Formats: sequence, structure tokens, C-alpha cells
Amino acid sequence: MRLKILIILLLPFMLTQCSLWHKITKKESKYYNAEELVLLEKATAVSGFSYGFDPDLKLDYIYVAGNYSDKELDAKSKDLRALLAKYDYNQIESFYEKIFRLKTIIEWNINYYGKKKKWAEQTLIKNYILPDTEKYVEMYEKNLLLINRSYKDTIEERKKQIKSEVDKELS
Repeated sequence: MRLKILIILLLPFMLTQCSLWHKITKKESKYYNAEELVLLEKATAVSGFSYGFDPDLKLDYIYVAGNYSDKELDAKSKDLRALLAKYDYNQIESFYEKIFRLKTIIEWNINYYGKKKKWAEQTLIKNYILPDTEKYVEMYEKNLLLINRSYKDTIEERKKQIKSEVDKELS
């Protein structure tokens, strides 16, 4: 009887400790600031994508949130363009460069895990994380260029700069 009472009295304390431990040790993404997160949520939702974070790999990613055909994704691409047109152009350009940087970080991680001979991690990133992120980056880029055609003159140079920055930061 005493043991039951003791367990009942200690149970809330133990559960509190578990949730507190979880909060302390929980790994969360710190890649996006609050403003970028709002745009990410809206832009991914309207385009049939979502986003996530793998705490073991410490890697953010974007994925297709359903089984959409290419035709359905094309239709959602128009919805993305309509959403982006509501934002200040500098904000959507900056966000494009942020998600392009994310794609570049993912590619860097594929090479890193390959060099370390961590095949499970490399395969997961290469076959499951990168393809959907690339699809989203391509969709976003296409719509960005439709909104501002003059960015086409500088986009390739910016991509080279971003790739170089990522390589320097992560190497």
C-alpha cells in the first residue's frame, strides 16, 4: 500500500522531469529566422510542400507533402507565384537565396558523408532529402524569375557565390 502511494506521489514529478529533459535536449532548427519561417510556412503550404528538420543529421529540408503529379505541382506553382507577388521583391529574393543555400548545404552533406564512408546517411540524404528540396528550389526559382526577369542576369553569379560561401563555412 505504501509503495502504491509513493508511486502515485512521485509519478507527476517523474513525468515533469521527463518533459523537462526533453525540452532541454530537444534539437531544433535554427536555420530560419521568424520572418523567414512565416514565408516558408506559407510558400511551402501553397505549393504542395512542407519542411522539416532531421535532428540526427542536423539538417533542414523541404519535401513534397503528398502524392502530386507533375501536372498538379505545375498548378500549385501558379499558386506559389501569386503568393510571392504579394511580398516585397527583396524579401522573396533573399528567401530564394536562403533555400538555394539550404540545397547547397544538403549537397555538401552528401559529399561529406560519402568521404566519411557513412553510407546510410549519404543514401538517405541523396535519395530522399535532396530530390524534393531540389524540386522546391526549382519551382521557387522559376516563379521568382517570372516576377522579376532582370534577376536572370545575376542569378548564376549569386549561385556560385553561395556555393563558395557554403563550402568555406562547412569545410
